[in-house]
Amino acid sequence: MITVLAGNRAMERRLPGPRGVPAFNRLATIRTHSIPILWRRAVNDSDSIRVSAAEWSDLEEMITRWARVAPSRQLAPVLTAEGLAKWIREAPGLDISSYRLARAPGGRLLGFLAVWDQRPFKQLTVIGYSKRLKAARSAFNLLAPITGAERMPRPGSALNCVSVAHICVPGCRPDVLRALIVSAYNELRGSGCSFLNLGLDVRDPLTAATRALFAQPTDVNAYVLTTRNGVLPQALDARPMHYEIALV
Repeated sequence: MITVLAGNRAMERRLPGPRGVPAFNRLATIRTHSIPILWRRAVNDSDSIRVSAAEWSDLEEMITRWARVAPSRQLAPVLTAEGLAKWIREAPGLDISSYRLARAPGGRLLGFLAVWDQRPFKQLTVIGYSKRLKAARSAFNLLAPITGAERMPRPGSALNCVSVAHICVPGCRPDVLRALIVSAYNELRGSGCSFLNLGLDVRDPLTAATRALFAQPTDVNAYVLTTRNGVLPQALDARPMHYEIALV
């Protein structure tokens, strides 16, 4: 499987398999939602969803929730408590407290995600802005002094942002994802971050959680080889694809 940035014409010309090159079929389109950190936002129905930082004692409950949600998403990894704990401890810049938990009033875990600041080991640099993003940058930077937000940088400068990982929310509960996003968003205000990035399949009903957050979209297409050693790939159904943009 490979991913190709939408509009990368040089790669797209090779995907049908010219001159004997292996051909690829598209599986899904993953949209990166880059949410600008501006003014403080309220969570709708905040009384029904409580968000807090995770602790190591929450890990077994998180894995139980993952085991229920993951089968509803194509290519979601199988996780165990031991495996996730090892992954968190070995990932630079990540800690159990990086995970945000959403709970119902009675304490039941509804979903979770991680907010991963990768700047200590991976830095994005702005090479240039499209016409649309130039306009967005101008508007954003006009509002930044008023809202206390970090200005969007000039071309050639570093882009300060964080990424969301391990989204574990049922597709029928975009309100839960919204509560998690807004909680992380509000905590990032004043931290020097300009954007919060998360990736979702464009077919995913959870994308409703990003509405009215002024998210700037970037699409990435996922492809799979049409044959592998003469064996046709297993067809995937219509379930949305799980893809960790934080690992790109």
